[in-house]
Amino acid sequence: MKCLEFKDNLVAYIEGLLDEDESNRIREHLNQCSECRAEHEAFVQLQKHLSVRGEQFAGASVVGPVMNRILQKEMKPERNFIMSFFYTKWGMGLSAAAGVALVFLSVFLIMPGNQATAAEVIERGIRAVSKLESVYMQCRARTLPNDNFELIGPEYDFVDMEIWKQFGEENRWRVEKPGRMVIMDGLSTYMLRKPFDEGIKMDRPSASGFDTKWLHEVADASVILTRELSAIQAGISDLNMTENIGVDGKSKTMVAIENIPNLPPDDYLKNILFHATDTRREYVFDVQSDRLESIRIYALATAGSKLIFETVFIDYNQPIDPDVFHPVLSENITWRTLEQSLELPEVSDAAAYTALTPVQAAEKFFYAVGDYDWTEAGKFWPGDIEDATRRVWGGLTVISIGEAFTSRIYPGVFVPYEVRLANGKILKHNLALKNDGQSGRWRVDGGTP
Repeated sequence: MKCLEFKDNLVAYIEGLLDEDESNRIREHLNQCSECRAEHEAFVQLQKHLSVRGEQFAGASVVGPVMNRILQKEMKPERNFIMSFFYTKWGMGLSAAAGVALVFLSVFLIMPGNQATAAEVIERGIRAVSKLESVYMQCRARTLPNDNFELIGPEYDFVDMEIWKQFGEENRWRVEKPGRMVIMDGLSTYMLRKPFDEGIKMDRPSASGFDTKWLHEVADASVILTRELSAIQAGISDLNMTENIGVDGKSKTMVAIENIPNLPPDDYLKNILFHATDTRREYVFDVQSDRLESIRIYALATAGSKLIFETVFIDYNQPIDPDVFHPVLSENITWRTLEQSLELPEVSDAAAYTALTPVQAAEKFFYAVGDYDWTEAGKFWPGDIEDATRRVWGGLTVISIGEAFTSRIYPGVFVPYEVRLANGKILKHNLALKNDGQSGRWRVDGGTP
């Protein structure tokens, strides 16, 4: 069992929702991984804390009806691809294994004497949204319109996003930004990217498919608030809490929390993917209803903080039009399975390709693209190379290819390159390569248009 799978099933394990085999796998992983043991202990302590206080939050449960919506036994989370931000056609860059090293330390801004009060605000906020039937959110984030949902950074312009979630027996959801949408209609989960003529489809429901997990945590606020509260109860220091009057004339409470990923500052993916970014999260609660009214997330850097995400509008418990989860799509869409989207074509001389180093694989790929040899280039490319990619990259000239390097949160390698495109533009970037487990060959995983 990998750490990410453990984290996805942790609450279900504590709540006794897993079968005997799954529980045994969890226990075996706990015996082997000290970081996951610490997270397990934090949740257990939170459960005890709520029970001792007499807070009958779902029967003194860590989540009760809250995270069980996401961790339902009959709807286990799929592989959560932290998809590449490298202008790939689907952005299938980082697999679930990427989350193994990404353990967060919540560091709270110091304001002596405020911890108990701020923790109580969060506890009340959890209870206020623990029995939601639906939520609709309008948000904006600094990202690219058609790239994956994990990509986020201060250098990007704001992009509007929408989130619809319907809880309960008919659990359905949709996450969308201008160039990409992911929908779970209760039976299947699929992702489309503009111009919406190709799609990837899983014939099963998914709790948070195609890198939308962090947005689900935002939409089902009790999930992200429970995680923040567990960090408080784990003994990490004080919170920053302020009170003021909102534009509606009602009293508001804002709790600010810093989240610093346990990742070296020089890691390539540091502050590029959302879960690898140092952030300050500001939660604003309505004092009268205790409900979370807005979230603002700032990226932290030596030059100062910069807003990278905020909710613009939140609507709780309003009926969602069923058509939201069944949009009218073109009949000409080419659908592929998740497995098909990652498959490499068979080659007659497979041994010659499995023997390649990442740098050699990058060289072969780029020189083939430069020669318009799409058959050769396709040996490193899962699926078909789209016409748009051929138009942009065909005829390029290789200027240099550097030494491969790795990131702690990516189960592959990066190869630096500099090329001159046919239109004269010079492009410097890093080609993401992942070793295909089935064929043993390197495949392009990101770093291209």
